[in-house]
Amino acid sequence: MKVLAIILIVIVVLAILYFLMIMPRMIHKPDTAPFTEWLYAHRGLHDNATEAPENSMAAFRKAADAGFGIELDIQLTKDKIPVVFHDFTLKRVCGGEGKISDYTYEELQQFHLCDSVEKIPKFEDVLKMVDGKVPLIVEFKIERTDLSLCPLADKMLRAYKGMYCMESFNPLGVWWYRKKHPDLVRGQLSDAFLKEGEYVGILYFVLQNLLLNFVTKPDFVAYNHHYPEICPGSFAEVCTIILQPHGPSRARRNWTKRENISIFSSSTVLYRKRESRENSIKRSVPCSPGNRPFTIYDMRGKNMYTKEELKQQLRNVGLMGKETILIHSSMKAIGEVEGGADIVLDAWMEYFAEGLLLLPTHTWANVNAQHPVYDYRNTPSCVGLLTNLFRQREGVVRSLHPTHSLAGYGKNAAEYLAGEEERNTPCTPGGAYDRLKDCGGKILLVGVGHERNTYIHSVEEVLNVPNRLAAEPMLLTTILPDGREKKVYMRKHYNPDQPHISEDFVKLNQAFLDCGAVEVVMFGDAKCLLCDAQKVFRVVRHVLAPDPECLVTKPEISAERWRGFRA
Repeated sequence: MKVLAIILIVIVVLAILYFLMIMPRMIHKPDTAPFTEWLYAHRGLHDNATEAPENSMAAFRKAADAGFGIELDIQLTKDKIPVVFHDFTLKRVCGGEGKISDYTYEELQQFHLCDSVEKIPKFEDVLKMVDGKVPLIVEFKIERTDLSLCPLADKMLRAYKGMYCMESFNPLGVWWYRKKHPDLVRGQLSDAFLKEGEYVGILYFVLQNLLLNFVTKPDFVAYNHHYPEICPGSFAEVCTIILQPHGPSRARRNWTKRENISIFSSSTVLYRKRESRENSIKRSVPCSPGNRPFTIYDMRGKNMYTKEELKQQLRNVGLMGKETILIHSSMKAIGEVEGGADIVLDAWMEYFAEGLLLLPTHTWANVNAQHPVYDYRNTPSCVGLLTNLFRQREGVVRSLHPTHSLAGYGKNAAEYLAGEEERNTPCTPGGAYDRLKDCGGKILLVGVGHERNTYIHSVEEVLNVPNRLAAEPMLLTTILPDGREKKVYMRKHYNPDQPHISEDFVKLNQAFLDCGAVEVVMFGDAKCLLCDAQKVFRVVRHVLAPDPECLVTKPEISAERWRGFRA
């Protein structure tokens, strides 16, 4: 009995010591109350469907305008400029190769965030835009022992007139602030470190269990834990659940298994966020206000799709896998997929292996008169994550069109895409887009509408609709496979009254549905439009015949225009 009593006493003492070790700062603690009065938009109020991706100026502007505090991530470029970006690597958000620290700020401007025209912003520019309107939670992304970010960002923050606090996964960053700026509210981030194989060993055991908190003395702890994996799991996981104001049972009902909670002192939540899988792109929406501020991520279907389930969905909509099919897509809209974007591409490439799979890899946003060179091997696509990953896949062929390239995989891909370097308009008659109607091709719009349907541009070019092309061409250069340079004068899509012509394509949506050219289907969580290219051509020709410019000049098109017409 004495031995058992001694063991119990030792366990209790160790537990107490552990709580004391990980507990936040209690002496000379700054006032954290002002931070708990706000809802926070994590990585900004982001939503790719509205062209406001994570950590973008658009997402931060939306958050500030809506009165939400902002959480954001900062790290250094190769030329030591603090920029706002979450991942160390470019792959997930931009589809690029390498790390942020491998590029200068100017070099990073070739990349676009998710499915948008937004680019990686400077931290300085974000501070100027927010201008103290809402509080900031600034996460310092620090690799290993390089603390050069801290003094550079701190100089900017000290000049900032608004309210802010800092947090970091790296305890060295939190420790730096304890020494250099002890009056600032600081937070220690941690994680169960179970989703990546590299998170092993003594270092991550220390980080996972917050064993350096006695050195850094943070004012709050943000811990990403996994409810189903509490036992066995780190003691810190259990502690965070015990300290959670609402308890784990409510969280189980309303959140997925990954939940981040930030603890002020020992019991006050600063913000909570639901995390998706590492390879997913997140969609954020504000939650209804409660007692404490928090932001959640709405992944819409909350299903975790497998590759086979995605392929079955393609079968369910009547696709045979032998089609020539062009897919415009939003990874965001698809929802959570087991394995992320790569598995989505695996599903498409395997399913359409006997057909021809085409994805747009447009470069109109980064190849222009100021930056006139297109290199099919290296120039990134400006139309989304999936397109950038697809173009780099083995066996995928990319066309040589300088602004509106396509990438293809499958039957006769190289032959289908040949000759695009000779085109002088985005969707020249007889080109790759136009030929979709001649080969019985399909267009699948995954989570996007006809505003992304480039094929309609092709139809307009074939029909010679006026005021669709710029009067003055750009002189562009295409790098050919043998290294030679091909010069081409390219006219871009342009209308003096509507700078974004494709936005008016949605006026045709009902016409397509009523005339049998398009049907609504599902892929993942995404509402999709499955289009027959030949039928779409016929409907557009029919609707535009009386008034070729009606899509731009008319606020809406009467259904009388197509009543009784069948494609």
